[in-house]
Amino acid sequence: MTKNRKKSFLSELIENLRKNLTEDAVKKFRTEVVQKMESLSKCGNLRVHDSEKGGVLRGPKKRRSPTENSENGTILCQKQYLDSGKLEVPYFRSLFNSDDRKINVGDQVVGLVGYETPLMRKWDDSKNQDISRREVACDLVGITNNLEVLCIEGKVNPNRKATDIFFGILESYAYGICVDYLLSDKHRETFKKEIEVCINDFRTDLDINELTKLKAAFALAAPVEYFQTYFDPQSRKKKSLGELVEEASKLLRFLRNQHEPNWYGFMVISAPCHSSIKHEGDRLIGKKSYIEPFFNEKPVSISLFDNVGDVGNWLAQKR
Repeated sequence: MTKNRKKSFLSELIENLRKNLTEDAVKKFRTEVVQKMESLSKCGNLRVHDSEKGGVLRGPKKRRSPTENSENGTILCQKQYLDSGKLEVPYFRSLFNSDDRKINVGDQVVGLVGYETPLMRKWDDSKNQDISRREVACDLVGITNNLEVLCIEGKVNPNRKATDIFFGILESYAYGICVDYLLSDKHRETFKKEIEVCINDFRTDLDINELTKLKAAFALAAPVEYFQTYFDPQSRKKKSLGELVEEASKLLRFLRNQHEPNWYGFMVISAPCHSSIKHEGDRLIGKKSYIEPFFNEKPVSISLFDNVGDVGNWLAQKR
């Protein structure tokens, strides 16, 4: 997918931090993401809200509208993702298609308002060319009971650098930084308008009048087998997996010492990645076949954990 393409600035920031994981390096990471947002804002190129063409939570409306069901707020995906075994997109679109766009996370409820959200959306793609229009896209964005705008990074494959637990935590943190910036005094009211449009478009069961004191938060979500890979006794014989767990724990200690966004937790989804995605019928859009994915388990169970070790202990009890 990224063949012959320059690595994104966010990927480079994450890889640099992986090589030098210190608290000062984490502070620098945050500063550099904020600077990217400021560079867009200062030249008037940050498209926070655009009712006609889509803002930071929706992206190009013309490109998305064929795959969005305006009647019930659900979304489609290309059938080829399922056929080829590339399951991340259909898996998290299935989660988005939960009834009323609401998911139960532990004892909390999250109303989903956006998917694959371009949080550094630009008015003019010819400007700020160091920022690709597609490289900062948060898998899911929701509103929690505590009025947090929650950035959810979803992963299904623990065995690649760009999808492992360390990379996923930092991606979600970067998206949380973007949302924290969007909630600053300069952009807050405009960003709230974008949220309100999404609540309406996706038929999310949320009260718009409650969107008052919003805060930013971030989370890493994955099916249970993703986390099992890190804690299975046989898998842990691979030294690199054990090191990743230690790195992730150390990273979270540093992130908790930063300003907002707040760490929401690990969202462990009970629906197995390879057997829980269902769909009804195919729809031909242009020359491509699309499906409306959903989980056969309703509502899907999602457990929430603050620490990596808590996930491991929970999995050990389930063996």
